[in-house]
Amino acid sequence: MFLMVGVAIAAPCAAQTPTAPKAISAPVTPSPAALEIAAKLFPDGTYRKMLGPSMTQMMSGMSENVAAMPLGPFLKAAGLPESDVAKIDKTSLGEIMAIVDPNYKERMRRMMDGMFAAMIPVMEKLEPDLRAGLAESLQSRFSTAQLADLRTFFATPTGGIYASEQMLLFMDPAVMGRMQAAMPKLMETMPAVIAQVAKSDAELPKQKSYEDLTPEDRAKLSKLLGVAPPSAKK
Repeated sequence: MFLMVGVAIAAPCAAQTPTAPKAISAPVTPSPAALEIAAKLFPDGTYRKMLGPSMTQMMSGMSENVAAMPLGPFLKAAGLPESDVAKIDKTSLGEIMAIVDPNYKERMRRMMDGMFAAMIPVMEKLEPDLRAGLAESLQSRFSTAQLADLRTFFATPTGGIYASEQMLLFMDPAVMGRMQAAMPKLMETMPAVIAQVAKSDAELPKQKSYEDLTPEDRAKLSKLLGVAPPSAKK
């Protein structure tokens, strides 16, 4: 659930990225044009709109779709043997929750309502800083002429409406519905992804256990954690 929320909130920001970002070696000072464009693209109250009733409705739909998906692909991705997966391949999380917690849908709804209500004032406090970062990004990624073109377009009635709505476009059910529809395909790829990650990890030395640490390493670790070394404890 929290992963879906993070994706939903981050997707509009990620979609701002042009095709070939320039390397930034030092902070840039946004021009008036970049600041003006950032203010139009990310006006005050953007997150209040994003995290309002439409977000709750969208996330409820996504969670219901996930609950209706068979557990097989999830269990397979977790590495369970095929024989074990086959026993409950068609069983869904929703079927299990209906028995374990008949009120889970209402519980989830209340949790999301409370979570988004709590997030709105926090995200609103971050908006000015995020807008400043967006202005710096615009300044570093677009030329003076391109910024002028954008400024001219966003000054038009159509451009102004698009600028204020463009982040919300990615929260539209038409867009998020495609993300929901893609989840089964994504889950099918998870075993291969996990196998590739495991293969890459196997090329590195194994993580040390406490027994593998030298006395010096143990002393450093104890100091960092603010505890006495096990050998020194009474």
